[in-house]
Amino acid sequence: MKRSSIILLCSSALLCLLITSACSHKLSRGKAKELLLEKGGFPRPVTETWQCGEVSYFGDGSRDIAKQHRYVDGGLVTFTPIGTNPGMGGLYTVFRMTFPTKAQGYVVQMAPDHADVRMADLVFGNITGIREAADGKEAAVDFTLKYDNLTPFGNARNATDADNGQPETYDKDKVMQMHTRLVKYDDGWRTE
Repeated sequence: MKRSSIILLCSSALLCLLITSACSHKLSRGKAKELLLEKGGFPRPVTETWQCGEVSYFGDGSRDIAKQHRYVDGGLVTFTPIGTNPGMGGLYTVFRMTFPTKAQGYVVQMAPDHADVRMADLVFGNITGIREAADGKEAAVDFTLKYDNLTPFGNARNATDADNGQPETYDKDKVMQMHTRLVKYDDGWRTE
């Protein structure tokens, strides 16, 4: 075979490979992860809403405050008694619940009667599977999420759960299996 024929044959094969690659719009794990990270905003903070300001507990309130001892002992919240109120079933003790300076960095948003408190971050784990539809226009994507960067509030919540014989809410070893659908448009894949 002549040298020019070999070059032409190799060039044709390379061109076919490039065209086939460009036309192949299979969803890769890398692209799926990129889309999910973008849409999910991972890592993202996980918050819980806490009642604060004036809170009322039945009786002297000691039983209810004892349930929150992990937060109180950790210096994350304070309860100051400010009075009593009659209520259905008996007398209620009114407390002012506040977040001391130590806890302020974890209070994401504060209102007069409630606050959103950061407990942990929800982070992206892995793509565990991709199933494209036969027509290639949709893909079912399985992936994992987990908790990381627990705050003192998240750690106190886990300890409280353990005290009550419950599984830890923000268990860093817990892997959450998730599922989503991606759709292929003329310009590429998008999240729904």
